[in-house]
Amino acid sequence: AEYMGSFQFLLGLLHVLIFVLVDRLFKSLDKMADSWKEKGNTALQNNKLTEAINCYTRGIEDDSNNHILYSNRSAAHAKGNNFQEALKDADKCISVNPSFGKGYGRKGAALVGLNKFSDALNAYDEGLKLDPNNSQLRQARDSCAAQLEESRGDASMSNPFAQPGVIERLKADPKMRVHMSDPGFLRILEDLRRNPKSLSQHLRDQRVIQALSSLLDINLENIERDDPMDGRRGQTPPPQSKPKTPESSKPEQNLTENEKKSLEMKERGNVAYKEKNFGEALQLYQKAVDLDPTNMSFYSNKAAVYFEQGDWARCIESCNEAIEVGRGNRADYKLIGKALSRIGAAYNKQDRLEDALVYYNKALCEHRDPDVVRKVNGLEKEIKRRSEFAYIDLDKSEEAKSLGNQFFQNGDYPTAMKHYSDAIKRNPEDAKIYSNRAACLTKLCEFRRAMDDCETAIKLDPTFIKAYLRKANAQLALKDNTNAEITYNKILEIDPTNEEAQQGKRNASSSKFNLHFGGGTSDSSTPEEVEERIASDPEAQAILGDPAMRMILSQMEKDPRALSEHLRNPDVASKIQKLMDVGIIRLGGQ
Repeated sequence: AEYMGSFQFLLGLLHVLIFVLVDRLFKSLDKMADSWKEKGNTALQNNKLTEAINCYTRGIEDDSNNHILYSNRSAAHAKGNNFQEALKDADKCISVNPSFGKGYGRKGAALVGLNKFSDALNAYDEGLKLDPNNSQLRQARDSCAAQLEESRGDASMSNPFAQPGVIERLKADPKMRVHMSDPGFLRILEDLRRNPKSLSQHLRDQRVIQALSSLLDINLENIERDDPMDGRRGQTPPPQSKPKTPESSKPEQNLTENEKKSLEMKERGNVAYKEKNFGEALQLYQKAVDLDPTNMSFYSNKAAVYFEQGDWARCIESCNEAIEVGRGNRADYKLIGKALSRIGAAYNKQDRLEDALVYYNKALCEHRDPDVVRKVNGLEKEIKRRSEFAYIDLDKSEEAKSLGNQFFQNGDYPTAMKHYSDAIKRNPEDAKIYSNRAACLTKLCEFRRAMDDCETAIKLDPTFIKAYLRKANAQLALKDNTNAEITYNKILEIDPTNEEAQQGKRNASSSKFNLHFGGGTSDSSTPEEVEERIASDPEAQAILGDPAMRMILSQMEKDPRALSEHLRNPDVASKIQKLMDVGIIRLGGQ
């Protein structure tokens, strides 16, 4: 009996030593990985991309299941335009933690860099399903959607081979039908569809010329290359089947004497314009108008001169005249679009951004020019920025914050949050307001949104201890004890004597390690809560479904001494840590 008592005592002591070793092991690995992460973040902020990537890699070597490290390394690769590697790290981040919304944001950014806008949009949508209130994800998603729309517009307008039903249209053309059974020609069409820049390589092939003629409904062999200048550059003639337009290449024998003289005046005006002799250019363009008042390009060229001279009113007036003449004579929609775009540019030069946006959008209704699309996107962002800037008022921000504080103290958290949000719009640089709103969100159990506000507050004020404390509390509420402990460590780096951080760190560590195998609960989680966490965590489900891990867990339950042996395997150790975080494994004495 005395021998058995001694044996039980030694076994219990060994049990305690194992748990101490486990505690130290995980703390050491966490601390090392966290140290490399911080070094990598500093290097990334200083644009030292290679150093940042190396630091994140070292951190991953210490903790291969730290999804944040993969996310940050993906950001570093993307910043260096190495989007393929960025995509690999983003995928790894998601595989390690499928519930991490930011990981899908990293994947979306990498796919945008690879011009895979549709796939990127899907990635952003997946991230927003997990974190619907993440403003950065939503902004990135909206930007990606605009780029996708632009790329589709460019493909359909500038590349006839990328339009739907190209093969069917060419097969229906009697002249092309004979070529459509040739595999070599079909490969050329596929190449042109994917890469419109390769057109110059295939133009010697008469079949390509015939295909273009069929798709564009024009006879390319009969078009004469006029080089009219719409203020700056020549225009491609419209289809001959359309009525006469200002830029059409009417055969010279069909031109009237006045039309011939007007084109001569225009060409002389173009020469003067290029030489920046704007006074002479205006006179020559006016003579062209007098000779042929039905050609809108003459009015457009006058507008181009006024634009260069900074005479915005006359520029807009001439553009409107050009549009009126063009519509009356059924001009090419591209020319109408250019005149409308020039009006937008004139308003933009006068800093009348809303008016500029109206006319740029009108131009897009006539012709979807990618350059105008970019201008519209830029203007919308600038108008929004100015609107937000105009709303800033520090005094009104303080008033809104005070109202928020009153409602918070009265327990009306939704109304308090409304006032805090208004205060943030009035003063987006005040870290305390973000922290106050995080407190509201915590009361409303919106822990992830609370963490976002805390991170913004910390970014604005890296020494703001209250923001760190609220972030750690939100992490504890989400059972993310490992990261909560990291946050408490950051607080203690700023203020080693902070008692709340010291106690919080002890609580996080206790929740993380002071548990036991099977039966009973030493933390506040009920079996039902643990089951809910398992149901929402695919990684934990995969670990529990692994026969090898089930055997290891069974062995550890029967013999706690086996734990130290299994922890030597990094892969097993990381899986055990995951099960600890979820609450499936509980270490400690009963």
